[in-house]
Amino acid sequence: MRVQGEVQDTFSCLKYLAACYAGTGRISVPLEAIRLKDYFHAEDMAQWSMELLSLWHEANSDSKMKWVLPLCAYRGDSRIVTLINDMVANWPIMGRAAIACEAVRVLAVSDKDEALRLVDGMSRNYKSRPVKLAAEQAFAYAANEQGIDSEELADRIIPDLGFSQCGELVLSLGERTFILRLNERFERIRNALLYIQHHFREPLSLANAADYAGLSANYFSECFRRQVGISFQDYLNESRLQFASALLRSSELPVTEVCFAAGFNTISHFDRIFKRKFGCSPREYRKHL
Repeated sequence: MRVQGEVQDTFSCLKYLAACYAGTGRISVPLEAIRLKDYFHAEDMAQWSMELLSLWHEANSDSKMKWVLPLCAYRGDSRIVTLINDMVANWPIMGRAAIACEAVRVLAVSDKDEALRLVDGMSRNYKSRPVKLAAEQAFAYAANEQGIDSEELADRIIPDLGFSQCGELVLSLGERTFILRLNERFERIRNALLYIQHHFREPLSLANAADYAGLSANYFSECFRRQVGISFQDYLNESRLQFASALLRSSELPVTEVCFAAGFNTISHFDRIFKRKFGCSPREYRKHL
């Protein structure tokens, strides 16, 4: 673990950091932790946070040590957000809705827009009612902390989806290149694109996205292709490929796990469309990094 400035007793500092969180007794970021934020190198802390959260999860996510959640969310990167989101999805199934709700509150106090987008999505549509209610309350709290209401916060965290200021997005799919252009009729499709961003790692069908957009499947498919320039399935695959390539670059997960984590059902399908986009297999892609 690298520290900024002079070399000090890193282990003692990490212990102190953990003690700061453990002593709060609630989901929050202690003032002492904020003061220490610039002490450690960000990349090292992100990796340490990922390892700590994984160890806690493997040890059955002891609720007495739930302070691990805000610590890792505050010091981690996008991988932490992804891992916590996966935990929230699985815990209610295991009869652990309470700790899932705590994790939702952690995402809401994160300084990452992607975490807030997940909470916003949970507050609007989630199978577990306790989690949905926790998300509604957590998102309202996050908005109140910024002095705005929930709808204004939801507007602020809407990503640009890669569109330029002139409303264009260039997508490259193998040898084909498409230019997506926004227009005044894009609102329903934009909502569908946000839905895809939140759920592309799950089993996701055209019917799911159409239902979210409030359109019939056939009409949605037609509108999506006309407005976006490519089919729903091509866009879904593009989202999954971007996530998979990021995992290959930033983690040591086996390619098979990357495949399923990105939302693909079979390794053969993953290999085929990955090679079509990047010109090499996932394994070759990682070797060339």
